[in-house]
Amino acid sequence: MKQHEKGFNKVIRQARFFAKDLDLGLFDPLKDVNNMVMLDEEDIVVQEEAGEEEDVEGQGDDANV
Repeated sequence: MKQHEKGFNKVIRQARFFAKDLDLGLFDPLKDVNNMVMLDEEDIVVQEEAGEEEDVEGQGDDANV
């Protein structure tokens, strides 16, 4: 995890260098954007798993066709 954090911080330094007016204070290496909303990665996994369960439940008898 430390190595990933070092790499993330390196990218932030480079972004600050190239885009001096950009506010990077809200960046979080433990979050990701899903459907244009920034969420914890764990929440995204939970949402995806819930969606997969709904897909399976909605198939009914046609699932074995």
